[in-house]
Amino acid sequence: MDKMVIMKSWLEEAEVAMDPQDFNELCGQIVRYALFEDLEKTGNPTVDVAISLIIPQIDKMEKNYNKKVEQGKKGGRPLTVNNVQIWKLAQEKNGTEIVEELKIPKSTLYSSEGWKQRKNPNYLE
Repeated sequence: MDKMVIMKSWLEEAEVAMDPQDFNELCGQIVRYALFEDLEKTGNPTVDVAISLIIPQIDKMEKNYNKKVEQGKKGGRPLTVNNVQIWKLAQEKNGTEIVEELKIPKSTLYSSEGWKQRKNPNYLE
Protein backbone atom coordinates (compact mmCIF):
# COMPACT_ATOMS: atom_id res chain seq x y z
CA MET A 1 0.00 0.00 0.00
CA ASP A 2 1.31 3.46 -0.84
CA LYS A 3 -0.85 5.43 1.57
CA MET A 4 -2.43 4.72 4.88
CA VAL A 5 -4.70 6.64 7.20
CA ILE A 6 -3.79 6.60 10.86
CA MET A 7 -6.33 8.00 13.24
CA LYS A 8 -4.82 10.52 15.64
CA SER A 9 -7.03 9.14 18.41
CA TRP A 10 -5.39 5.69 18.09
CA LEU A 11 -1.97 7.11 18.76
CA GLU A 12 -3.13 9.45 21.51
CA GLU A 13 -4.83 6.63 23.40
CA ALA A 14 -1.96 4.22 22.84
CA GLU A 15 0.58 6.77 24.03
CA VAL A 16 -1.34 7.26 27.29
CA ALA A 17 -1.94 3.54 27.85
CA MET A 18 1.50 2.21 26.91
CA ASP A 19 4.99 2.75 28.19
CA PRO A 20 7.25 4.63 25.74
CA GLN A 21 9.08 1.51 24.54
CA ASP A 22 5.83 -0.32 23.73
CA PHE A 23 4.43 2.79 22.05
CA ASN A 24 7.52 3.11 19.83
CA GLU A 25 7.27 -0.57 18.94
CA LEU A 26 3.59 -0.14 18.05
CA CYS A 27 4.36 2.84 15.79
CA GLY A 28 7.13 0.87 14.10
CA GLN A 29 4.78 -2.04 13.45
CA ILE A 30 2.14 0.29 11.97
CA VAL A 31 4.70 1.90 9.65
CA ARG A 32 6.09 -1.50 8.64
CA TYR A 33 2.58 -2.68 7.84
CA ALA A 34 1.88 0.49 5.84
CA LEU A 35 5.04 0.27 3.76
CA PHE A 36 5.54 -3.46 3.36
CA GLU A 37 2.25 -5.06 4.45
CA ASP A 38 4.43 -7.10 6.74
CA LEU A 39 2.92 -8.03 10.07
CA GLU A 40 4.55 -10.33 12.58
CA LYS A 41 3.86 -11.11 16.20
CA THR A 42 6.21 -9.07 18.34
CA GLY A 43 6.10 -11.27 21.41
CA ASN A 44 4.93 -8.22 23.33
CA PRO A 45 1.28 -8.87 24.34
CA THR A 46 0.50 -5.16 24.72
CA VAL A 47 1.73 -4.30 21.24
CA ASP A 48 0.20 -7.41 19.66
CA VAL A 49 -3.23 -6.61 21.12
CA ALA A 50 -3.06 -3.01 19.95
CA ILE A 51 -1.99 -4.11 16.46
CA SER A 52 -4.81 -6.67 16.31
CA LEU A 53 -7.28 -3.85 16.97
CA ILE A 54 -5.75 -1.24 14.66
CA ILE A 55 -4.85 -3.23 11.53
CA PRO A 56 -8.44 -4.31 10.69
CA GLN A 57 -9.49 -0.66 10.87
CA ILE A 58 -6.63 0.37 8.57
CA ASP A 59 -7.63 -2.36 6.11
CA LYS A 60 -11.28 -1.28 6.22
CA MET A 61 -10.42 2.36 5.60
CA GLU A 62 -8.12 1.41 2.73
CA LYS A 63 -10.86 -0.74 1.18
CA ASN A 64 -13.34 2.15 1.42
CA TYR A 65 -10.80 4.56 -0.07
CA ASN A 66 -10.09 2.22 -2.99
CA LYS A 67 -13.81 1.79 -3.57
CA LYS A 68 -14.26 5.56 -3.80
CA VAL A 69 -11.32 5.83 -6.18
CA GLU A 70 -12.87 3.17 -8.43
CA GLN A 71 -16.22 4.96 -8.39
CA GLY A 72 -14.45 8.13 -9.46
CA LYS A 73 -12.88 6.28 -12.39
CA LYS A 74 -16.33 5.16 -13.45
CA GLY A 75 -17.56 8.69 -13.95
CA GLY A 76 -17.85 10.21 -10.49
CA ARG A 77 -21.12 11.08 -8.92
CA PRO A 78 -24.35 10.76 -10.91
CA LEU A 79 -25.69 13.64 -12.97
CA THR A 80 -27.78 16.10 -11.01
CA VAL A 81 -29.30 17.82 -14.03
CA ASN A 82 -31.54 16.77 -16.86
CA ASN A 83 -29.72 17.61 -20.09
CA VAL A 84 -32.89 17.42 -22.18
CA GLN A 85 -34.65 19.86 -19.87
CA ILE A 86 -31.71 22.25 -20.00
CA TRP A 87 -31.54 22.04 -23.79
CA LYS A 88 -35.26 22.80 -24.09
CA LEU A 89 -35.03 25.74 -21.68
CA ALA A 90 -31.96 27.06 -23.52
CA GLN A 91 -34.03 27.38 -26.69
CA GLU A 92 -36.03 30.18 -25.05
CA LYS A 93 -34.02 31.42 -22.04
CA ASN A 94 -30.55 32.61 -21.20
CA GLY A 95 -28.22 30.99 -18.68
CA THR A 96 -29.14 33.25 -15.78
CA GLU A 97 -32.84 32.51 -16.20
CA ILE A 98 -32.22 28.76 -16.37
CA VAL A 99 -30.02 28.84 -13.27
CA GLU A 100 -32.73 30.69 -11.34
CA GLU A 101 -35.50 28.40 -12.56
CA LEU A 102 -33.69 25.13 -11.86
CA LYS A 103 -31.91 26.43 -8.75
CA ILE A 104 -28.56 25.03 -9.84
CA PRO A 105 -25.09 26.60 -9.82
CA LYS A 106 -23.90 28.32 -12.99
CA SER A 107 -20.99 25.92 -13.23
CA THR A 108 -23.40 22.98 -13.29
CA LEU A 109 -25.40 24.56 -16.08
CA TYR A 110 -22.41 25.56 -18.18
CA SER A 111 -20.80 22.12 -17.90
CA SER A 112 -24.00 20.25 -18.80
CA GLU A 113 -24.31 18.62 -22.20
CA GLY A 114 -27.74 20.22 -22.69
CA TRP A 115 -26.21 23.69 -22.40
CA LYS A 116 -23.25 22.84 -24.62
CA GLN A 117 -25.63 21.57 -27.29
CA ARG A 118 -28.10 24.48 -27.00
CA LYS A 119 -27.36 25.67 -30.55
CA ASN A 120 -27.57 22.20 -32.06
CA PRO A 121 -31.12 21.72 -33.40
CA ASN A 122 -30.51 17.99 -33.83
CA TYR A 123 -29.44 17.32 -30.24
CA LEU A 124 -32.59 15.36 -29.32
CA GLU A 125 -32.70 13.27 -32.47
